Amino acid sequence: LSASNVFLRDSLLAAQFELNHKSALFSETFAQIADERVRKELRLDTPGASASPTHWDTVSLVDHHELEVQVSAERFGQVLSSGCEWELRELDGFVGALRSAAGLAGQDTGRNPLRPETIGYAVTRAIEAVSDRPDVRRILESEFARSFSAAMPKVYAGVIADLRAAGLQPAGMTVRIQAEPAGPARAHM
Repeated sequence: LSASNVFLRDSLLAAQFELNHKSALFSETFAQIADERVRKELRLDTPGASASPTHWDTVSLVDHHELEVQVSAERFGQVLSSGCEWELRELDGFVGALRSAAGLAGQDTGRNPLRPETIGYAVTRAIEAVSDRPDVRRILESEFARSFSAAMPKVYAGVIADLRAAGLQPAGMTVRIQAEPAGPARAHM
């Protein structure tokens, strides 16, 4: 009701109406997509699994819509990340410790399955399930980003507290030695 103009107020009310009537669908879709993304992240991290295709035959194109969803998820993740940088850094230490305990220490430690982009992807897909109107989707994305960015520091802190209560200690700082990239030899002077 405090919208600056009548068009914005109508769009906000339409978004609220659609979300209220399809909140169960939103919740179900969010949970399903979040579970799938976390499972996908964990599968990519298993020994022997490859995060990138090794043959040109296995490369597939991403359609325009999927690219838009990925961009929206990245943008959503950036909004979330800005409000909980410290919590994410601390959680990354625990994720590193979990990886070490699972024998995945050599894998990419930045693959936190609970990172903001994963949550952003699930929210974006859930919003798609609720409405097919682009104006309503934009409003819902901005409102959810605002709400989630306020709540996520507490959520991440709760996850960290649970991991700490389970007796897990965060991984310390380590130095990673990276092999020389395969390519033309460099001339040393």
